[in-house]
Amino acid sequence: MARLRKTLPDSFDLSHLISIGYLSQVCPRRVIDEVLTKYGKHNKRVRLLPSGFLVYFILALALWREPSQEEVLRIVCDCLKLIFPDYARPTLPTKSAIFKARLMLGPDVLREVANRVLRPKANPNTPGAWYNGLRLMSLDCGSFAVPDSKDNANFFGYPGAHRDEGDFPQLRQLGLFETASHVPVAAEVGPCSRSGQKLAALMIDNGAFSPEMLIIADKNFYGYGLWKKAAETGAKLLWRVKSNLILPVEKRFPDNSFLSTVCDSRNSPDSMPIKVRVIDFKIKAKNHPNGDKIYRTITNMLDYKSSPAKELAALYHERREIRSFFEELKIGLKGSSAIIRSKVPDLVLQDIWGLIIIHFTERQLMAEAAWECGKVPDKSNPISAVHVIRSKLPHVTSFPHSGEKEDD
Repeated sequence: MARLRKTLPDSFDLSHLISIGYLSQVCPRRVIDEVLTKYGKHNKRVRLLPSGFLVYFILALALWREPSQEEVLRIVCDCLKLIFPDYARPTLPTKSAIFKARLMLGPDVLREVANRVLRPKANPNTPGAWYNGLRLMSLDCGSFAVPDSKDNANFFGYPGAHRDEGDFPQLRQLGLFETASHVPVAAEVGPCSRSGQKLAALMIDNGAFSPEMLIIADKNFYGYGLWKKAAETGAKLLWRVKSNLILPVEKRFPDNSFLSTVCDSRNSPDSMPIKVRVIDFKIKAKNHPNGDKIYRTITNMLDYKSSPAKELAALYHERREIRSFFEELKIGLKGSSAIIRSKVPDLVLQDIWGLIIIHFTERQLMAEAAWECGKVPDKSNPISAVHVIRSKLPHVTSFPHSGEKEDD
């Protein structure tokens, strides 16, 4: 039997206004207008669905997953009219008109908005956010099932070599996160055939890594080329490596770490050996035959005195909690929706960028609330935060109008 769509109230209420109002603070209209102008998407005349409304509408779709698009759009139009009085309230379009408007907007606008909005939240005094003056960051990759349409299948592909019954096409998503707050700072999205290493290389090219960061990653990311590319940004790295990577002991340090060299396995003539420090440590694992699991990590922090092995091992253990990010997107934000709703690749990409921005919004809210109360953000419940944003935010009492100065 077909599942009935949830509906929203016939008219907007304060909870909807506050939800959209909070989104308008995280994604200021000024930023959206600049991006629309950059991509030539800014409406020169009022249409059924102006581009500015459309961006907020896509973000609202990520927040309210169950109601129909028409239901969500109606509330967004009513709320934004009060937040931005100079916006002309558009005539509510049909489902077909919404689809055409989203196709015309494309995915690049939402991607650019995300790139401008996502940023670290910890300040210099935030406990657990820094190590030796370096901002602790974690790199991780996950996948999302998308509707099994012909267009999605051709663009995103299926996981594995062959399609099995019940499989859906999947997209791959890479995230760079602030470890202390779990706030996404940068992201990349692509077909499931694009590896995490390729997405990470693209992320580096787009300037996501910086010298103020200590970036922690698991063993699926290490490769000589990516390591070299990441290290050249000036960032400090602490990456797990596979056990079959040959790392000769060149010098053993008092903390039991040792100096070694990594080389390009392809023996490229322009490749140069790179000095690394190797740190081995154990983590108790219930399902492991010996009760302990050996982890091997390498770092470009070669001074064992300023960065002892035990401290770096503890930092790697902290990044393991970032794995919850992708489950939060799939379950916490999307509610009972099993997969992204769009059946066209460009709209799927819009949806995923919208989800990333919304997740940044709720993680930002959680971090601010936790730090104000002296608590740790990663112990907070992300699903509860989504409910707060959806329902009411008592501390948000005013919203930036078009003529007011907005915070960056």
